[in-house]
Amino acid sequence: METGQARESLPSPEEVSAHVAAIAERKLSDLDRLAEEGLRVCIDALPDVRADEAIREDCRRSMRANLRCYLEHLADGRPGAPAEPPPEAFEMATTILRRGGDPEMISRAYMRGPRWSLTGWLSEIRARVEDPATVLAVYEDFSRRYFDYMELAVDKVIEHYQRERRHWIDSASAHRAEIVRSVLDDRDGADVDAASRTLGFELRRPLVPAVLWSTEQGGSVADVLAGLEALATAIARDLGAHRALTAPAGSSTLWTWIGLERPLPMEEVAEIVGRRCRERQYVALGTVDGGLPGFRNGHQEAVHAHHVANTGIPGAKVFRYDELELVSLVAEEHGRMRRFVARTLGGLAEDDPAAARLRETLTVYFAHGANARSAAERLNVHKNTVLYRIRSAEDLLGRSIDERRLELELALKIAQALGDRALSPPS
Repeated sequence: METGQARESLPSPEEVSAHVAAIAERKLSDLDRLAEEGLRVCIDALPDVRADEAIREDCRRSMRANLRCYLEHLADGRPGAPAEPPPEAFEMATTILRRGGDPEMISRAYMRGPRWSLTGWLSEIRARVEDPATVLAVYEDFSRRYFDYMELAVDKVIEHYQRERRHWIDSASAHRAEIVRSVLDDRDGADVDAASRTLGFELRRPLVPAVLWSTEQGGSVADVLAGLEALATAIARDLGAHRALTAPAGSSTLWTWIGLERPLPMEEVAEIVGRRCRERQYVALGTVDGGLPGFRNGHQEAVHAHHVANTGIPGAKVFRYDELELVSLVAEEHGRMRRFVARTLGGLAEDDPAAARLRETLTVYFAHGANARSAAERLNVHKNTVLYRIRSAEDLLGRSIDERRLELELALKIAQALGDRALSPPS
């Protein structure tokens, strides 16, 4: 922080620029946290974003990319504001379009950020600069350039939305997506046969509902969606189905239904799906069922599994709703969920290898009917090792594992599914 008495003269433009660049550089080092904070502000203001995983994920990418674009511009000492938003901003607009959103969502998504961002900048400036005149000059420089960028970004992104909308209205994908949404929303009150005719897809068969998505970076939206279409077709073929019904749900997300000739166990479906997923391709599965309930409810299950998958679960490629149902019920309220895990697991909630080993042991022990010998065989350790770990877990819990057993098993499931998103930093 600058020291000395407050001065009366105004700071030079070079001094102001240097302060702005230094603070922007500091914020760049904390980019991921800033982007998550910005996303929460956006979600609080936009229920449509909160409720829709595809929009939320594209909003997350857009938020991070916009912040990085703007902060790098300032950190480099360049004048004015960036002349062009990043590609992720345009991808978010495309997703909003494909999910039936309007341009107003784009404006609100951008305009909710200023109060949050300006407050953060003012705190940073005051922590760095003591002279009131310099604080004011630096803040005015940042806020002017920030609003210039927001105005430019909103104009360009909405222009992109309108351009894409003209293409989208004429496209077969748009027509198919609109038909799918109308059946999901039951707009026409159609029965199963009428809905099958509308979709051109037999709904009386056992249906595998799925959400396919990709985290591939650098490719065009068209290429990413084409890759997901190819994945859906390959999975349908491996499952013995003639075709998959698909509808784009974002720049990197595809809703999918596959009609089976006969019901298959979820284990077999998941194994077949997993073999087909390439690098950076993922699939969330709802439960297999037929008719309109299977079409609609199974889709909602796949969407919920997709949300849990995006919350955490490292290393997995296929996410089954029937395995994640309990977790999905609490994952929407991330803050409350994390507090529940910390309160229920105590020292077992720490994100370190020792606690992870104890959590795994308890999970396997409960899954095998609280039978230490069976758990030991599953873990490939001695029975006494399992008993020792249980005693160590109880020491960290501060109670017997039989107390609040239901809450304990749920907390363990959440920790297993969400990993560090649900755990506490090591002490």
